[in-house]
Amino acid sequence: MSDEGLIDRLILRESNAGFAKAINEAIAATPNDSDVLLLNPDAILDCGSLEQLRSAASELRDVGILSPLVYSGNTVKTTTAGRQPFVLPMLAHFTGLSRLCRRTSKFKGRYLYLDGQLQSVEPVEWVAGACMYIKRETIERIGVLSERWFMYAEDTEYCWRALTHGLSVVMLTDIGCFHAMGQSVKRSPSDDINVMWPRSLSDYYKTTFDPSPLTFAIWRTIFSLGLLSRSIVFFFRGRQSRNDALLYEARRFAKFAGAVWANADA
Repeated sequence: MSDEGLIDRLILRESNAGFAKAINEAIAATPNDSDVLLLNPDAILDCGSLEQLRSAASELRDVGILSPLVYSGNTVKTTTAGRQPFVLPMLAHFTGLSRLCRRTSKFKGRYLYLDGQLQSVEPVEWVAGACMYIKRETIERIGVLSERWFMYAEDTEYCWRALTHGLSVVMLTDIGCFHAMGQSVKRSPSDDINVMWPRSLSDYYKTTFDPSPLTFAIWRTIFSLGLLSRSIVFFFRGRQSRNDALLYEARRFAKFAGAVWANADA
């Protein structure tokens, strides 16, 4: 993208090989001294946010990855950033403990609540690839995104890799970005695409952290029951209000819950 905010190069691919594959191809086409901003087509930076991200990137020397505060409308109370998917953060999120104690840092879960006690520069363990600012030094130190997954886990893994290489990951809460979360996936006719999020996250957790069989079973149970509980809530709300959109969400989250256990031998 040019300094005027205009697209000066467009890379067209003959097939869709996944998010990370496309991003890595784009990174390879960028100048060797430039930072990189990942921005989904359904994400819109607030006015002036790009300049603020650039400025913060140059000032925060030990930070490798930055993100604005990503919001998705009045019905979504969390932002797409938080802690890595260890057992306790997942338990805190899906039991509601992180919501009840969202102003207490020790109970921060997988996702951070927008009305939590957030600093202007909030240290996190992951941010979403929907809007991720990557410093050139980070790419030089840890490389590009993993292409193991078609989508959904590569951003979390990239942030973890940065952290393990001594680079911080931060969310700048004074900068905003609207993201119409999941809209492209909801339009997909493919069931594999629709349930890719829980499958990818499960595979990421297992392959990255190598949990014991018991720990992994506990983790999957927490994850799937949390998703199933949301499906039940959406179902009863949808039936009560005769809202087809809520009933659709109920079916979607039920599929998510089953997808966590899709690979029985994993």
